[in-house]
Amino acid sequence: MWKCLSGAQWVTQLGSPPGVLASAKVFDGTRVEIYTDRIKNMFSENKVAVVLGHVMAHEIVHILQSLDRHSEEGLMLSKWRPEDYEQMRRTPLTMTADDVRFIHDGLSTRRKLVVSK
Repeated sequence: MWKCLSGAQWVTQLGSPPGVLASAKVFDGTRVEIYTDRIKNMFSENKVAVVLGHVMAHEIVHILQSLDRHSEEGLMLSKWRPEDYEQMRRTPLTMTADDVRFIHDGLSTRRKLVVSK
């Protein structure tokens, strides 16, 4: 049974490109869509939780950064490779220094917007 978390939407997404597992609407509020049908169909039951955790973390980083950007490696790679999925089983994918810096920048911008209201 899939449960919807606050701020996340579990959906079947027919219109998105093949292989896309989720989408963060960084310019349309702070909505995240997780395409659970694809995750369940692409991965064995014992891998779904690990992949789902990484997908959620990836999309949350987009929201925190307020950016639609990707890195060349790690958690924020635009499309994970087979070796990335293999690494997920052993240890979580990491973020680059730029990923972390953009999170700080995004949070700072949000803070300034809240204070100015």
